[in-house]
Amino acid sequence: MKAKHKFLFPTKAVQAVYRPYFLKQLQPQIDKGIVLMSEEQHKEWLTLRTALYDMEWIVDFREPMGGPAQVVEYLARYTHKVAISNHRIKRIDMDNNVTFEYKDYADDGKKKSMTLTGEEFLRRYEQHILPPRFCKIRHYGYLGNYKRKQRVNEILQQMELPQHAQQAVVSSTIRMIEKYGTDGLLCNCCKKAKLELLYVMNIKGRKEVQRE
Repeated sequence: MKAKHKFLFPTKAVQAVYRPYFLKQLQPQIDKGIVLMSEEQHKEWLTLRTALYDMEWIVDFREPMGGPAQVVEYLARYTHKVAISNHRIKRIDMDNNVTFEYKDYADDGKKKSMTLTGEEFLRRYEQHILPPRFCKIRHYGYLGNYKRKQRVNEILQQMELPQHAQQAVVSSTIRMIEKYGTDGLLCNCCKKAKLELLYVMNIKGRKEVQRE
């Protein structure tokens, strides 16, 4: 690709290739009945198809959004977030009507409020729930779940790079500090002394484990 071109293929070249390819793929769909046509429309299509081959098609090339960072940010809205955040739900009244905040992109992205019945709110919410056995992100190839670590280490070995380290075991106490900023072992009353496990009771109330 020459530096003066913004894209890999020139627009004129793509126009000449895309036109016959599109029409070639469309014809079997019509023959199989996937694209439905009446008898009259089918006769008109034969005439139209010839005209389409002679017509100049316009192919529009555009950059993908605002760059890789914007693409990742856009996808993250759907892969790592729920349908609606808690802070957008403003009120639920006694009749189970839900008032929430949304952006009206048809009005320069202004924030507005909408009130729906509880049933309608849940109906819209469940449309964002994936069917069983569907995942938001699925990896293929060497990043697929089956023996992924083994395949990645084989690739690293061929590239003469260090192997992946074993996964560190992080205690629940540290995870609580990371997620909530609080130490779960601190006393709820004084917030200074740490709790210590003395014994564990079984279902019958007897002491099974004892530690001083």
